[in-house]
Amino acid sequence: MAFQDSTPEAEAPFADAVEVLNYALTLEHLEATFYREGLGDFGPAIFEQAGFDVVAVEPVTGTWFLLYQEAAYAVRRLSRRNPLTLLLSLPLTHALQGLALLGDRVTFDDAIGTGHIIVGRKPTGG
Repeated sequence: MAFQDSTPEAEAPFADAVEVLNYALTLEHLEATFYREGLGDFGPAIFEQAGFDVVAVEPVTGTWFLLYQEAAYAVRRLSRRNPLTLLLSLPLTHALQGLALLGDRVTFDDAIGTGHIIVGRKPTGG
């Protein structure tokens, strides 16, 4: 199956669908690297260096909910071409969401959570 594109062959950016998927995978790896390494040092110390007093650091989600997000994303990607499969996957993803929220309540661990909310206060000059 040849890659169908509306651009003329001479201007087509990709040779076939496999090349498009490889390009998308490369972008996924770049995004993961950015979040893992580029934002790895972004935390309370940055706020303190900017002159803020850090009031609170709260996790947004825990490990269980992050795992649910990854599983739901995979299920929806696999089922997006078939409406029937998508319809059947909705109860599964909702059940997984409930289990993830319960898991985070019982054994909360934010070691690999999706992020934190940092509340800072600018000191008043005195």
